[in-house]
Amino acid sequence: MGEVSNLLDKGTVPDKETIIKVIKILKSRNQNKWKDTSEACQICGRHNHTALKCFYKWDYSYQATDELPQALTSVNLHNISAEDNNMYVDSGASNHMTNNSGNLIDLKNYNGPDKIIVGNGSKLDITHIGNTTKSGLKLKEVLVVPKITKNLLSVHNIAKDNSCTLEFDESDFFVKDKKTRTLLAKGSSKDGLYALEDNNLYALTASQDWKSSDNI
Repeated sequence: MGEVSNLLDKGTVPDKETIIKVIKILKSRNQNKWKDTSEACQICGRHNHTALKCFYKWDYSYQATDELPQALTSVNLHNISAEDNNMYVDSGASNHMTNNSGNLIDLKNYNGPDKIIVGNGSKLDITHIGNTTKSGLKLKEVLVVPKITKNLLSVHNIAKDNSCTLEFDESDFFVKDKKTRTLLAKGSSKDGLYALEDNNLYALTASQDWKSSDNI
């Protein structure tokens, strides 16, 4: 407090200029204190809050720190039953993701630096990348993330790779061919999320003849 004390003489009323200087000094000290003691948010990189409370996790147009792929950023995946094998359609996912490599063909090891960032700020490893062709939907470059609790389908990649539209109402959703309007897949709402149920799981269906460069 020595610097502040030197500016403030006891028994006198400080002038406006002195008050402004004192405020700047105190503000600078507070900022430095936060920088030294608070951990940076894993989503936006800023201090004073955690990833769980980050405003940007609700903004799907925001690119996360280090350009990490994102998975279901607005929902806590641990709120869903661990036995659930459905595929959840996610408008916030940057890629298709699964925790089971046996669901894919053309499997390749992934040795890159990218990780998956989930809603609580955790970063999960990617081990493989694969495709599926035995389905009504083409799913390309599906990421294998063993520790992700639920399988996710990227809305953007479904539409891009299948030339289709996705239609939602309060209880169901439909994937239709963009030109012919033929129904390609459908699903229903479960606990506020839209899931392709097992009997409608055209995508990521396990096949007997899938080829893998490495069994897990």
